[in-house]
Amino acid sequence: MNFKEALIDYGFSQEDVDYICTKTNTRGVERVQKTLRDYEIELGISKSELKKMVLAAPGLLGFVVIPENQDIASDTSVRTKIADYMQLLNLSKFEVINIIKKFPQYLGFDTKSNAPTSLKSKITNLQCLLGFNNEEVVRFVKKYPQILAQSIDPTSNSSLNSKIEAYAKLLNVPISSVVAMVRKLPQMLTLDINSTSKTAVKTKIEDYAKLLEISKFKVTALIAKTPEMLTYDVSSNAETSIKSKLEFYKRSLGVDSSVLGQMVAKCPVLLGLDTSSNSKTSVRSKLEVFGDFLTTEDIINNPIILTFPAMRTKLRFMILANCGIDRDKIVSNQNLMTSEQVMWGKVGLCKAKEIDFKYVTYPGKFFMDRYGFALSDLAELFPLQNADISNIEAEYNSRFNKKLNITQAEIEEILK
Repeated sequence: MNFKEALIDYGFSQEDVDYICTKTNTRGVERVQKTLRDYEIELGISKSELKKMVLAAPGLLGFVVIPENQDIASDTSVRTKIADYMQLLNLSKFEVINIIKKFPQYLGFDTKSNAPTSLKSKITNLQCLLGFNNEEVVRFVKKYPQILAQSIDPTSNSSLNSKIEAYAKLLNVPISSVVAMVRKLPQMLTLDINSTSKTAVKTKIEDYAKLLEISKFKVTALIAKTPEMLTYDVSSNAETSIKSKLEFYKRSLGVDSSVLGQMVAKCPVLLGLDTSSNSKTSVRSKLEVFGDFLTTEDIINNPIILTFPAMRTKLRFMILANCGIDRDKIVSNQNLMTSEQVMWGKVGLCKAKEIDFKYVTYPGKFFMDRYGFALSDLAELFPLQNADISNIEAEYNSRFNKKLNITQAEIEEILK
């Protein structure tokens, strides 16, 4: 049996073997058999998982997995590298193995020295480049392990430095702004930026400009404000794609692309909301609730309302409206529409209207009688773990047995 036959005997196809042989040197039969067996033992993986790893990184067949003599070559063995990753990145063995299964190239990294291409240097450079502390680097690597496979050499066109510079040029923002965006959305560094593919950042900017009928300059300004836009599906017609979401907004609010573009410019987060499902947090469900007390014009002029929880917003609106506060002020004031003080406070302004709000801090029957809320509505407004729906009033009275007063001066401060 030779090297190729040993691989076929393990379960690789002839095509797989031919590919592997173009990427790595042939080795003795006993050695390759032992290497494959050691990988299964050390990583606790199946043959199918190991075959995928080898095809992704054929060089794995040349590594020592479990050294026979701890004094010989142990510093470069797979077992030792796993221990180094656990120490340097503060990860469990299970977490390290999961990363290696996704990116077996990690086993080729130098985990011992301080050379420019070593793991230590990559971590240090990542910290310096993005201002990350060690804990942030660990979180980043756990979520996007491919990041350490990228070069941090400033002279490389595919390096992280070059990507950050490319974003700065494309978005017309300073390097510091790009770094701030990356800290908010590290996934940016894993995206294709300037190619002609449909998913490239450059292509997405062009697609956004067409769909929203706004300039590329405005699109880049929105992305700088909301980098999550870079991760959305802009090219397809899937139910969760940007195209489908925009069509939903147009149809539901009766607006054209120009008006919708203005709404998105005010609130880019609209593009990330769920418009396809019927869940209680979806835009579809929110519009049904908002229809009871808001006009379509209210939502068009203040699109951020669509990001608020529906039932809580309805309750706040009713409380404030009963206090005699002008509805336009309520609708247009984000602080007022989201204020927890309004939700739980004994509102000072109510006294002028002779409305008894003593039960505002004790939801239960007060909300049901005055505002027509059903028990299921209350359950959504004030979620309680293991609450018995039939005894929900007593549960709420007990849970919210507290005073959280708000004065007229505080209301006026919110209205500013």
